[in-house]
Amino acid sequence: PDARFILEMFLDFTSPQGVDLATRIITILEELSPSLKVSDEESQIMVGYRLLPSTQNAADSVLCPVMEHASLFGVHLLKKVLSKHSPADEARSLDSFLQSVSGVPKDLRKQILQSASQQNACNSSKYLLSNLSLPAKNFVV
Repeated sequence: PDARFILEMFLDFTSPQGVDLATRIITILEELSPSLKVSDEESQIMVGYRLLPSTQNAADSVLCPVMEHASLFGVHLLKKVLSKHSPADEARSLDSFLQSVSGVPKDLRKQILQSASQQNACNSSKYLLSNLSLPAKNFVV
């Protein structure tokens, strides 16, 4: 690619606004053309993204380990997971939530569960550990 862009989304996975913003941005990225035409010149682009928890509650959410592995889900399945999520799911175990979403392969579910039990990257972000204030609960950089 001629240009690379990285979007970092800081989201409250426990709020409808955070889940909705994640779904909307993923949809936009899915429909984004892999090339840009400026004047008569066409450039190939690549867009990557990270979905990060913006609050401690979001870091503890069942969605956080899923978002940590978003690229393994693919856009269609990730949108399905997001649409399936509800506030009531926060009382469920990660395994129970993943099993409730049809189409999540068993090996992917196992990988996420293993990763979540060995290293919880959701709770290791510097801004969460140091109680830094973010500008909002849901925003994109």
